[in-house]
Amino acid sequence: MARVRDHRGFVVFFFGCYVSGIAGLWAAPLQGLWLWTTFIGVGMGAFALALTFFAVRTRTAPATAAMSATSQGLGYLIGGTGPFLFGLLHDLTDAWHAPLALVLGLVMVNLVAGLLLGRPRYLEDALPSSRTGSTSSAG
Repeated sequence: MARVRDHRGFVVFFFGCYVSGIAGLWAAPLQGLWLWTTFIGVGMGAFALALTFFAVRTRTAPATAAMSATSQGLGYLIGGTGPFLFGLLHDLTDAWHAPLALVLGLVMVNLVAGLLLGRPRYLEDALPSSRTGSTSSAG
């Protein structure tokens, strides 16, 4: 992954796998179950890609640590509530369409974030630069 500058193609590939699996579960849950779950499993490669972004989208160890801490903190918060919400939606609707729609919505958010992070840019380039020694006192 370090040799590839633009990772958006991987993001779209994983998104396509997720959507194929979710669409299959939605339309024909029992026919081809192994195929739908395989698509979703391949789509989960987006998680490994997200972890890779910490290293390939930063230049310095402090930036890598900052990006990792922020992303993992938010990610595990969402990941911790996901199974609860999935089960709650199934209990409330007594069907699988609402929970699958939740997963599809999260995959869409994943796509947008992945397309932004997949661009060939570095975190440090997006931060405002601090200019040391350039302060002048009026007087």
